[in-house]
Amino acid sequence: MERLEGDPPGFVDADVAFHLRLAEAAGNTALRDILTGIQALLRAWIGRAISAEGDIPISYREHVPILAAVERGDEPGAIAAMEAHLAAAAVRLQRALEAQGRARGRAQGRGEVHDRDHGRADGVIRPNAASEDGAATDAAGAPERGRR
Repeated sequence: MERLEGDPPGFVDADVAFHLRLAEAAGNTALRDILTGIQALLRAWIGRAISAEGDIPISYREHVPILAAVERGDEPGAIAAMEAHLAAAAVRLQRALEAQGRARGRAQGRGEVHDRDHGRADGVIRPNAASEDGAATDAAGAPERGRR
């Protein structure tokens, strides 16, 4: 993970793999199966949390004591380190989501639309447009949902 600090997508992949391997090493097949089932969500959460504040080095440093405790066979230490990491990651994710909400509110106040709100994933913000009959449309000319 350390060598991936300049590679956010690679770091996210390694982070998810780390948590999956820990669940397997602990023999917790239920957790492993849950994590496997929500990998896309985990990737989105981790990606948002680290990209919003450039927190890859911080997140990496939180993983070090977890792995060290596991390697020592120190279950209470591993649990404490994991709890600290998850709490800190939750704070980072919450800050990222709040910042995204504030940015979305500012964009909507300026009459802009986030494309992901209209089924596109490119994340580009474009000004609202209007069709020839005056109905609100997105930048591609498609009618905007819920805005008539």
